[in-house]
Amino acid sequence: MARKIVGRSLKASTRKGYLRSFHQLDDRGLTPQEYANSMSPKKALSKRRYYPLKAGYQYGLADLIVRQLEQVKVLRRISEEGALEQAEHLESRVLTNARLLEEQAPDYDRQRKRDGRPSAHPKVQVNEKPRKSKRQYLGRLNKSIPNWQMELFRAIPQQHRILILVLAVSGCRPAELYPGRDLGKGLVSEGVQLNIENNKLVLTFHGAKTGQGYGQVKRELMISPVSVLEHGLYRLVLKEGGALSVEPAASDRAVRGAVERAVIKALGKRWKGKVSMSTFRHQFAADLKGAGVAKEQIALAMGHCSDRTQGHYGVARQRQKGSKRGLVQATGSQPVKRRVLKPASNESPR
Repeated sequence: MARKIVGRSLKASTRKGYLRSFHQLDDRGLTPQEYANSMSPKKALSKRRYYPLKAGYQYGLADLIVRQLEQVKVLRRISEEGALEQAEHLESRVLTNARLLEEQAPDYDRQRKRDGRPSAHPKVQVNEKPRKSKRQYLGRLNKSIPNWQMELFRAIPQQHRILILVLAVSGCRPAELYPGRDLGKGLVSEGVQLNIENNKLVLTFHGAKTGQGYGQVKRELMISPVSVLEHGLYRLVLKEGGALSVEPAASDRAVRGAVERAVIKALGKRWKGKVSMSTFRHQFAADLKGAGVAKEQIALAMGHCSDRTQGHYGVARQRQKGSKRGLVQATGSQPVKRRVLKPASNESPR
């Protein structure tokens, strides 16, 4: 089990963060559950913090076990009595750490509830306050400023406008816009390729969040321009000879800063922190759901490998009134897993 956990494909930054979390707990001699319960009720650990902390603890323990086993092998090759004693001591440590690792059973509440199983760690006290998402503001945003995407496009500096067009038209992840970015699993982003084929706009993405088979490594969206923004992107590609590679003019941080300033300028200060680059993705999902597009096509368009994941994004009632999407077809490198509700589930499909 330890080798399986350590053998997962992770970004270097994720691995570093996991090990940092593990050492923070290990130095105190606490498990994630003990640490969560040591917090005062007023400062209860949030689920957003608890789950990554637990994942880091699991990874750190597994990494430690694997390294200890390697040391045992080396010591066993030495015939000296002292080396054998050290090997036996390390083996006892491995057994202790293995028991700790086995106790870290998965405790993802929603999945266990769907499966009709009790919580794996029922005594853990974590903050049940839901995480705020950009999705919750989408309905009010569309009601207050129906044409907010166009307003934001006009307010953004010229060098960033193509990014806004791609975000609005495709609902892609901001990370997918940057060539050369580490996407994990040994993959590097190739950015976004735009082409015109048979009078239709074709967008090719090399997906982010594809570790452990959770996302589409590559996907294509074929769009017949309908909206103003779709026509704008189509004309831009046509002007470049029918083929264009998107290359951001600045770093991710600089672009996000430009978008934040454009939000204040175009939409007003009240929307600061409530509208960001990811809001375009929520709107894309909401428009497709509101138009009755099949769940499998929505999953492919958004780069998901399961039709369940889209439930975290905009809902049909948040669709922009009078807006239309020109999505003709979405294809991906992997099939989409269909959600099948179990008899014990009390959750309706979204």
